[in-house]
Amino acid sequence: MNNDYYHTQYEEEDLALISLSTVDCIDIFIRPVYKQIIVHSLNYFIHHKGLIVYGWYLSTNALHMLAKSRERKMLDSVIQQYRKFTTDKILEALDTEPVLRKCWLMEKIETSKGLFSSEKKILLWQEDVTAIAVDGSNISEIAECLHTLHFTAVKDRIVNAAADYVYSSAADYAGQPGPVEVFKKPLVVQQLAILDNMSAHYSAKYVKG
Repeated sequence: MNNDYYHTQYEEEDLALISLSTVDCIDIFIRPVYKQIIVHSLNYFIHHKGLIVYGWYLSTNALHMLAKSRERKMLDSVIQQYRKFTTDKILEALDTEPVLRKCWLMEKIETSKGLFSSEKKILLWQEDVTAIAVDGSNISEIAECLHTLHFTAVKDRIVNAAADYVYSSAADYAGQPGPVEVFKKPLVVQQLAILDNMSAHYSAKYVKG
């Protein structure tokens, strides 16, 4: 994780906007089995590892989330554990793939351990993690981050309404149950609704038009 996140004293309400991208931006998350691994893993870490997720969005090759750790200064450790956990689960799922696709994916994610080593290590996620500090006490800033995450599927013309995209927290903030257990602040929900209504004009003009 970007160490800039820890340059200032960590406060209980500090959040980070985190992006995990696959190596070579491989479109791994086009198949439901891999999407569900991400979903189940998020819920597992929420329940057992102290991860608190305010919002999230899964694309074909990256996971973006607004999150913090229940314990101070532990978010970096939790994210590193999550990367390893999901890598192991996805490797297990690769056994169900056709041989040609499995070999292709393995070639993409296997890398040498060193210049003079013939051993291989598996890298599903890029080693660099993007983490941008977000003021957890700033309702508007949190709402803007969530809106940016949710509206991605609309701008990319995947769906007409953000809440219709299954692999994000947009449905949760629209009053519908989503696949991941997210933490919602009432004031954030209200502010996000205002931003979503403003963006409805964009959707009507550029997506439906």
